[in-house]
Amino acid sequence: MNAAFEAAGSFNKFQKIVCYLVISLAIMNAIQCISYPFLTSQPEFLCRDKSNIVEDYYECHNKELCKNELFDYKINREKSLNNISLEFDLYCERGIYVGIIGTSFFIGGIFGSFLLSPIPDKYGRSGIYKILLTASLLLNLNMLLSFSVYHVIITNFIAGFVYYSTSMVTFIVTEYLPQSASGKVISLTSSIDPLTGIFISFYFKYVNNWRLLFGLASIYSLILSLVVNFYFLESPRWLNSKNRVKESIEILKQIADINGNKKSFDNFLKQNSQLIKGDENLKEIKTTYTLFQILQLKSQRLNIICLAYLWFCCGLLYYGLVMNLEHLGGNIFLNGIVLFIGEISSELSTGVLADHYGRILIFKVCGLIGGISFIIWELIGGDNWFRVILVFMTSFGFSGIYNLIYIYSPEIFPTSIRSTVLGFLFLVNRFGAIIVPYTPYIPHSPILFGILSLFSVYVDFHLKETLGIEPPDDIPEAMKQTSFLSNSNTNKLNVSKSHIFTKRLITSENYFKNEVI
Repeated sequence: MNAAFEAAGSFNKFQKIVCYLVISLAIMNAIQCISYPFLTSQPEFLCRDKSNIVEDYYECHNKELCKNELFDYKINREKSLNNISLEFDLYCERGIYVGIIGTSFFIGGIFGSFLLSPIPDKYGRSGIYKILLTASLLLNLNMLLSFSVYHVIITNFIAGFVYYSTSMVTFIVTEYLPQSASGKVISLTSSIDPLTGIFISFYFKYVNNWRLLFGLASIYSLILSLVVNFYFLESPRWLNSKNRVKESIEILKQIADINGNKKSFDNFLKQNSQLIKGDENLKEIKTTYTLFQILQLKSQRLNIICLAYLWFCCGLLYYGLVMNLEHLGGNIFLNGIVLFIGEISSELSTGVLADHYGRILIFKVCGLIGGISFIIWELIGGDNWFRVILVFMTSFGFSGIYNLIYIYSPEIFPTSIRSTVLGFLFLVNRFGAIIVPYTPYIPHSPILFGILSLFSVYVDFHLKETLGIEPPDDIPEAMKQTSFLSNSNTNKLNVSKSHIFTKRLITSENYFKNEVI
């Protein structure tokens, strides 16, 4: 397929439009997710002793006033964020709803990953992607009009369900863009989260209106939905993996036309006309694979197990930092800016480094940096500038792992099973994230986070490098591919133009006989 994409224009106007779309989607999703610590941050209080009404109010914490009838208190609105916690009184005995709001989002993500992930592998990428974007628009409007904490919880659950569109971005970039650009684009897309986090930090510091934020998000998501419905085409790689060759060619013709390469692609088709078979001459290997069937395959099982651990850690480690800003000590705005600057630095640099030195090596480096930094952060204690630097380093390491796993995961799995496997991994990621709202109650949780990050380095040794190989269409093709960074290139698959649209004909019975234990 790479040769066909090159003839149609491997990175031209159409691919740039795809980049703009996925980056825009990242901005919209980031507003829903990254704004959580600011939406649920506890209000500031002023207290005084009830027995001394002439005493001036002084600053206090909710721990001092909750279930304590000796204090008279009022909310310090000048220093409190105009957020959900303030509007719906989510403090003291109602403070439990703060954790439920965050948990509902991740539970929705679990259901979304479980129920939606097989659909793109069976019915294609384009349709489900457009539906999820339209749903995001409706959710932003729903959040804007929220009238109770229960409304917010339900909306957050559905938002987590729809957040599966973020998982789709990983294989959309892999299937639509050349590998030389995919790492950089995913890194840029990932950096949208911290950039949005910095924006939200300043937004709540100076504008401080949560409903206006979702009003702006609703307008933005409306524009994005209209653009996606007009420009987004079905994946030619997915069509080819299903042996729908004629449809794949038609989509590539449209891409070539958008890129201004229509003549070049027509010449490519003429030169390969005798090699391109019609749908009726092809026997499909298997329409869809269930996750249970995929896990039975020896060639895929180890990859799934190792990546499941890494995705779980990413959910726990990354969101453990982002969603617990106020528990890092010091000023929440300073913590947010330092953490998000560390994340931006990581995501912009690790993608470029991974394109030069390979995904696995940079995986290991980030795991070491994040794990060691967070352990030291916990051990030294106190509030000082050295701890701020360690927050930066921890953010750099954890964000680097998260960024690289988005680049690596869609590259290692074939197109025919990519969505199903990534949906499972995204589900595992949500299981890690669902623990996050309760991590402040785990003694010395940063040390636990650091150990999990260091163990990910060991897991990385069991994964093979993907830099330098074309994303495989099906499982037999994936088994034959070897990266140019691997120790041996003797089994490297050299796909010639004569095999661009020619699929291996193999019965599922023989395949499973050889591959299933």
